[in-house]
Amino acid sequence: MDKQENTDYKSGIVAGSVKEMVKPKSNANSRKERLLLQPDNTVNVELVAFYAYMSNPENNPSANHTLIYDVPVTNVGSGYNQVIGVFTAPTKRLLLPQDNIVSDGLVAFYAYMFNPENNPSVHLTLIYDVSVTNVGNGYNHVTGIFTAPTSGVYVFIWVTRVSSGEHPTQLMINNSVYGVIFLRAKNGDDGSVSGTVVAYVTKGDSVFVRVHSTYAGDGQINSNEHGRPSFSGWLLR
Repeated sequence: MDKQENTDYKSGIVAGSVKEMVKPKSNANSRKERLLLQPDNTVNVELVAFYAYMSNPENNPSANHTLIYDVPVTNVGSGYNQVIGVFTAPTKRLLLPQDNIVSDGLVAFYAYMFNPENNPSVHLTLIYDVSVTNVGNGYNHVTGIFTAPTSGVYVFIWVTRVSSGEHPTQLMINNSVYGVIFLRAKNGDDGSVSGTVVAYVTKGDSVFVRVHSTYAGDGQINSNEHGRPSFSGWLLR
């Protein structure tokens, strides 16, 4: 994945319900426009959700092949097309300058690791340095720490990819371990594992992913265009 691809990812497209596309004023901030999950307060936000699965194996798929999840289980809002495997956002988008991110109670972030982490040590905080979504401005891509902008019940998901090694990682809230995952991929193998935590978080609490406190494992936490370690979370409402 090259740096241009990162720029595209950082544009951050998330659907919101608005009456019209709002254009920002012409100023220095206009160069940093992005599409955000931010509906107009006068508009009723419709519920949109979908889930589908693949009923048959996909044998030897080619590069850039769109995978078809042909059995829709949930399709609230009718945005998912099981024939072509494409979800089309049924709501419009609101255009805001990047510096004017306002969440109106919404909090969500997603970031991934651009470069591999070679032979990490115990207690090392993993840095997911490419921030794709950061509604509420809680995630810091320099430190790898999410600071809760509001209290509530959150969902956190982290993904670790290991090549020719093994690593345990922990989801931390302040100084407490809330989740741990382990993956062994030896003898040239390469794999990914994910963990999920649901927890009540108080405003100002720090949430981050670190290498296990007593065993660092060995080998590489890998990251390239074929698979990225990631860290994400959102506030349940």
